[in-house]
Amino acid sequence: MEEGCIDRIIIRRNSDELKTELKKIRTQIIKHQKKQLEQKNKIAFAYYRISDLEQIIEKIQALHQTDQEDL
Repeated sequence: MEEGCIDRIIIRRNSDELKTELKKIRTQIIKHQKKQLEQKNKIAFAYYRISDLEQIIEKIQALHQTDQEDL
């Protein structure tokens, strides 16, 4: 009977250790996902800024062309 109790304790301990390891791994995955998302957000913002600058350049070119035609 004592052997059955010892087996349960060992199984419970192993189960607790596995749960702890699983939590650690999940935490690491979440950290990596956050870093990846931050990088994607930075890239998306850079694309937005480039697009914004392209629109500004187009407006300046249009104004410049209008000024040239007025001369």
